[in-house]
Amino acid sequence: MLIPQVAQFSKVTLEQAYSLLPPEVCIAPDQRTFTWENLPMPARATLGSAGYDIHTPIDFTLYPGQSMLVPTLLKTSILPGWLLTVVPRSGHGMKGLEISNKIPVIDSDYTGHIMLAFTNASPDSAFHFYRYDRCCQGVFLPHGITVDDTPRDTVRGAGGFGSTGK
Repeated sequence: MLIPQVAQFSKVTLEQAYSLLPPEVCIAPDQRTFTWENLPMPARATLGSAGYDIHTPIDFTLYPGQSMLVPTLLKTSILPGWLLTVVPRSGHGMKGLEISNKIPVIDSDYTGHIMLAFTNASPDSAFHFYRYDRCCQGVFLPHGITVDDTPRDTVRGAGGFGSTGK
């Protein structure tokens, strides 16, 4: 069976990578170029894998009940009719790591830096991630539209997390 090739990951520019980081994310200026250049691109582990392992560019710890917005330094180009969703790796999900908005949808017309909101739902265990650890998986899915579809806007761009309105 031929699996359709529907998207391509790339890194945001070095300037984009560090201009949009939340204040709690610290990467020393002398480490920024090294981190950006050496960040592994998402990849499937096996020929049968649906998910692309996404690596964290930063060290971080999530304590029980804590949430954090984590950069990926990635963006993606997706064909119309497809979307990217992100899920915890199975071992992390079993231990209580959650994506805060449960099923994030990255639309084909989103062109910005993919940021992920993680929550530690474990009552007693912290999650420790080190730079370049695999933290989650991206899965591309097809989607449809209604027969009477009329979108409000025609351009999306780089706005994320609720940028298309309430």
